[in-house]
Amino acid sequence: MEALKIEENNTLHPNGFINIHHCLKQAVPKRDFVLPALKAGNVGVLAAAGGLGKSLFCLQIAAQIACNDYNYNPLDLDIQKRGKVVYLSNEDDNEELIIRLHNLFEKVSDNHIKSINNNLFIRDMLDLFPNLLDRGTWEQIIKWSQGARLIILDTLTTFHSANEIDNSEMSRVLQVCKYIAKTTAAAVLLVHHVSKGSDVTNFESIRGASAISNNVRASFYLKMNEIEDKDKDGNVVKIETNRFEFGVSKINGGKRPAPKVYERD
Repeated sequence: MEALKIEENNTLHPNGFINIHHCLKQAVPKRDFVLPALKAGNVGVLAAAGGLGKSLFCLQIAAQIACNDYNYNPLDLDIQKRGKVVYLSNEDDNEELIIRLHNLFEKVSDNHIKSINNNLFIRDMLDLFPNLLDRGTWEQIIKWSQGARLIILDTLTTFHSANEIDNSEMSRVLQVCKYIAKTTAAAVLLVHHVSKGSDVTNFESIRGASAISNNVRASFYLKMNEIEDKDKDGNVVKIETNRFEFGVSKINGGKRPAPKVYERD
């Protein structure tokens, strides 16, 4: 084993250990949030029920971060820094992705679209059979994502060959995601599903092994807002509205932001 070396004037010793004395003489570092609750170099998950519009919403997030004009803020999110975004879809093909882009940018100015185009890199992965447990997959993602602020993998289930309910196997998948995040210094956002009938505002509602929710540093949810009414027999029933809520169900470091409510077209 390599001997431990001490170096006085650097944040880290040559072996990678933190230089406590040096760090405590410096200013407290400011957390670099890519999204509210999700720091650069960390892994997060956005989970919701099927058919709710997770992919389109993630494209909106990607576009906002990619646009250099801070006045472009359609989601009213506190985005501290704009920059490159890599969006990898292993569910939708190019045709479907282009349709989504038409819907997303229908009312967006040409200048904003040009700015987004310079920073947003979208790829259909269906021809590559990606598997995060294969070295070739994560090496390629790292290569594409140099200098990125955010990497979106849509959906998590389609990016691995592991047993989703096996904690040991999913821990390995999440370790690869963490390595991608740390190596690129980007935030990695995994698009995923929730268990049927669960309370989506609770991060434990994330479908599959608990290793998924335990290993991410931030968890986001989408849910349709509901109102209570009574049926003809006087029973209380819940009716979905055309509004949906985006919120944070888990955060490590920082203050949990309040949920946002949006109108669904």
